[in-house]
Order: sequence, then C-alpha cells, then structure tokens
Amino acid sequence: MSNSEPTRLDRIEALVEKIGQRVDSNARAIEALSANAGEYQKDRARLYQIMEDLTQSQARMYRVIEDLDNRQEQLSRRQGEIVDILKLLVNKESNQE
Repeated sequence: MSNSEPTRLDRIEALVEKIGQRVDSNARAIEALSANAGEYQKDRARLYQIMEDLTQSQARMYRVIEDLDNRQEQLSRRQGEIVDILKLLVNKESNQE
C-alpha cells in the first residue's frame, strides 16, 4: 500500500465527517422549518382573530339594518296616519262649506 492511498481509517473518518455535515445541514433545515411552522401558527391565529372580528362586525351591521328597517316601517305607518288625518280635515272642510 502506498502513502497516497487513504487507509481504511482515513476513509471511515472522511465518511464520519460527511455524515456529521449532513446531520448539521439537516438540523439547520429542521430548525428553519420549525421556525416557519411557528410563523404559520401565529399567522393562522391572527387570521382566525380577524375572521372573528369580521363576523362580529357583520352581526352588528345586520342589527343596525334591522333597526333601520323597523324605523322605516314606523315612519311609513306615521306617514299613512298623517295622510288619513289630512283627508279627514279636507273632507270636514268640504262638508262645512
């Protein structure tokens, strides 16, 4: 065996070093994925909060619309009553003449 040929021990050491590099690389990749997963969970929680806020806002909007509809209905009834009163007054004046 010549000095230029790696010994079995040299090859094993080189292999162990490559495995160590891969382990380090995989660990960094897992760490990055974990950080991303944490960010996704925060984003998801924020999205759910926004959806909840939107739902509450829509519910308030529907209550306001319902209230406006009720007021419009009351106004229409009152206008009808005023028209009836005006008709009675006009008829009363016509009968007195």
